[in-house]
Amino acid sequence: MEEKQTLTPQYASPVTAKDGTKFVVVNADVTNITNKPITMEPDLVMVDSKEREFKTYNKAIGSIDNYLDYRECEPPSIKENGNWVYELPNDAIGYSLAVMKSGSNELYLIKLK
Repeated sequence: MEEKQTLTPQYASPVTAKDGTKFVVVNADVTNITNKPITMEPDLVMVDSKEREFKTYNKAIGSIDNYLDYRECEPPSIKENGNWVYELPNDAIGYSLAVMKSGSNELYLIKLK
């Protein structure tokens, strides 16, 4: 995880965070452990220490290299690496990713900061 003011992709123009905000870039390894292909959907929610919820930054496609959303993850057990981007207010000092366990109502918070 890394906080940034500017996203600088290799093949596009830089994108600067709005006044009073920052980008949080989460780099992750994802492995499909099912027997069928899956598509990484942009549904991972970030929750800050004030319990505010943030969806992935909707302009991240093209703004960051190796973006994970909408990527096909093929079986069997092939690891993919990439990034999710969130735009948070500067007063968000602690945050976690909220992840639901597939096929259950179990919610896990992965603390990032």
